[in-house]
Parts: sequence; structure tokens; C-alpha cells
Amino acid sequence: MDSQQQRSAEMMDDDPDRTVVNATLPTRIVPVRRPPPLPKEADTGPDTEILPTATPAFLHREEPVQAPPPARRPSLPKGAESLALPPGFRLHEYRIDSVLGKGGFGITYLATDVNLNTRVAIKEYLPEEIAFRKSGQTVSAHSTRHQDRYRNGLDSFLVEGRTLASFRHPNIVRVARFFEAHQTAYMVLDFERGSPLKAWWPKHAEMPEKELVLLLQPLLDGLSVVHAAGFLHRDIKPDNIQVRRSDGSLVLLDFGSARAAVGSGAASDDVAVTPGYAPIEQYQDGDQGAWTDIYAMGATLYWMLTGKKPPDAMDRSANDTLRPVREGAQAGGRWSDTLLDAIDWALKLEPAERPQTVDAWREKLFAAHAASLSVQDALRSGEGAAERRQWINNWRRLVSPGSWPLALKLSLAGMAAALLPMLSTGWYNLKASQDVVTAGELRNL
Repeated sequence: MDSQQQRSAEMMDDDPDRTVVNATLPTRIVPVRRPPPLPKEADTGPDTEILPTATPAFLHREEPVQAPPPARRPSLPKGAESLALPPGFRLHEYRIDSVLGKGGFGITYLATDVNLNTRVAIKEYLPEEIAFRKSGQTVSAHSTRHQDRYRNGLDSFLVEGRTLASFRHPNIVRVARFFEAHQTAYMVLDFERGSPLKAWWPKHAEMPEKELVLLLQPLLDGLSVVHAAGFLHRDIKPDNIQVRRSDGSLVLLDFGSARAAVGSGAASDDVAVTPGYAPIEQYQDGDQGAWTDIYAMGATLYWMLTGKKPPDAMDRSANDTLRPVREGAQAGGRWSDTLLDAIDWALKLEPAERPQTVDAWREKLFAAHAASLSVQDALRSGEGAAERRQWINNWRRLVSPGSWPLALKLSLAGMAAALLPMLSTGWYNLKASQDVVTAGELRNL
């Protein structure tokens, strides 16, 4: 399926860098206590863990000597079958073609809209920790004690779908529709053909800074739209940024962790964090806001410039070993000081020390190229928009007689008064001529 197996819209693949923490759906998780450090050894297992809320609340981020055994899945009730829908299965006008990715919260499929004959991505809510698929393809919680948790998650999934469907930005994956079926919910998204930034960037790492800035600016504009709607992405990383095959533009994917931006004291449920890209407030009992996504964007840029992601925020809280980006940036001297300082600013451990809005961060991040960017902004959203509005207003005045000046109205009335007799005479003469010609033809016959 060529690059269709790449990360597409809202893919929830089992990212080896992702840790699923049983904390809360909005933006809160349980407080974190770190255990005594274990000896560092070679990684022998996946880096993804499922931590139940009933166990002591700590995140195990050191590399164990031996990979722990996988968490024991609850025994499925009789009749439970494979989680993924089979190829060829129909969901309204959509036909399931294949599985694009699986995650802790659901499954993303590649599908075909049989009415329009177009490819789409469909995200299904199916938290495998607490739910399973029964015969007949319906989804159900493992037991009655999980019913409330499953229902709350489903309601949040629907709220997420409604919110994402309201976003209209070329650099944010578009939600075409969402619906409930089989006792769960589905979100239909545009299928973005291309490559994840994680796979694309190493082949384009020699890109000049000006081109990088022009590439990033529309993506940050889209992130501003998300924040303006009161939502956070909360899982920005190179795997969740797609480079479109058609024009090379960036599009932000995988809003599976997106939730409303709420303050301290919010209720919680499952939260996915990616070590190196998730800030400290996603591990601890701290407020989350635009600064949370800005940290993840800063970590993504840190990876792009240095070739490695920053240390885990929990490790940094105990012993901050993060070096300034300029010390690890490849091709030293190639990047402007303002760009490097903006990345370091975004990666401040304490949320209050980071930029509080995307606009504030972008102003510093693109300071070295403010002139060229301001011209493009003016053409796209300033002077260009003003000229379009002026043209529309002029057209409305032209076709609306009520806005015409009196002199124009009198002139038109005079022309109509002069033309009306002429038109009447012309019509009479034309009719008479036709009658004469008809009478002559009849005589000839």
C-alpha cells in the first residue's frame, strides 16, 4: 500500500516511544513518585507501559535489566473475537480496507467511501484495556465495573470529534464526520498521503533555515487555531506530523490525546505521554495549556537540529542534563541565535518559564526572518484580505440599486424613457415585416 502504511490521519499505532498512563481524559493525571533508580542496561523490550490507577502512582522510566512481563489482559467473555474489523466490512457508506494502526484507545483503518470512491481514514473508539469486540462486531466493556469508564471515554471521544470537525485549517487533519454504531463511535478523517516527519527529515536535514521557517509557520498557525478553540494536542512529536506527498507541507495528525484545556483539579482518566516530548506537567499534577504543546514542538525542533530527542522530563526534574540546543546542533553556525534561543525557551522545565502562547513563541522563533514572513502574512491575511473585502463591498454597492447615487438613477431613468419608444417602434416594424414575408410565401405556394 506504498506510503499508505505510513502514519496517516489520526493513526494510533503502537509507538515504541509512547507511554500510556492511567490518569485522566482531560488534562490531569495522578501525582508521580519516582522509585529508586535501577541499573542502566540495554533496552530489551518495548518502551510502552500500561499503569493501572489502582497501583502505586509512579512512572518507571529507567531501563530495566530485563523487560517486565506484559500486563495480564482480563479474560475475555465468551464470544469475544478479534479487535479489528475485517477487510470488506461496511460502516454506512465506508468499506474497511485495512488497519493503519492500533493504540491503547482505539484502531485506525484505511477505508473507501464507496459513494465518492475516495480513500479515508476511520478512527474507532475501542480502549482494549477495558473493552473488547463481541460477535456481530459490537463493542462492550469487559465487565460492569468498567461500564462507566467506557461510557465516559466514549462521550469524550464524541466531544473530540465535534471539536475537531469545527477546525478548518489546511495544516490540521480534517474530520469529515463522526457517528455512533456497534455500541461505539467512529471518526472519519481525510487520508493524508505522505511520510511522517520522523522518516522524512533525515533526508532533508540540509534544508536552510529560511526554508525550515517557511515550512513551520503554517503548522504553528494551525496549532494556534486548536488552542483558540480551547483544546490541546498533548502528543506532538515527529511521528504525529505528516509531510504531504503532494506539496511538502506539514499537517498535524493524531488528536487521540487532544482534550479541552482545563486548569488544576480536573478529573482524569487514560493519558498517553511520549518520553522526551511530554513536559513535566503531563506526568505530575500540574496545569496544562498552550505551553504544554509548545514544549513538545520545541522538543521536535531539538530533535531536528541535533538528531536526538531531549531527556525525559521526569529525569530532568531529578537531574537536568539537557544541554543548550546550540551545543548539539548539527552544522554549527548554520542556525540563527534567535531560533536556537527560542527552542531553549520552549524546553524550560517549569511551565511558567516557557512561552505562554504560540504567538509569543513564534515571534522569537522567526525573529531572524521577520521581514520576509511579514510580507507573506500581509499578502495572505492582511492587505490581501483587506483588498478582497473592499472588492466584495464595491460589488455589493454596484448590484444594489439602493446604494446608487441620485445622478446615476436620473441618468438611467432618462435613458429608459428614450429607449422605450424606440424599442416599441422596432418591435412593431419587425412584426409587420414578418407578416409581409409570410403572406408572400403563401402566395408563391
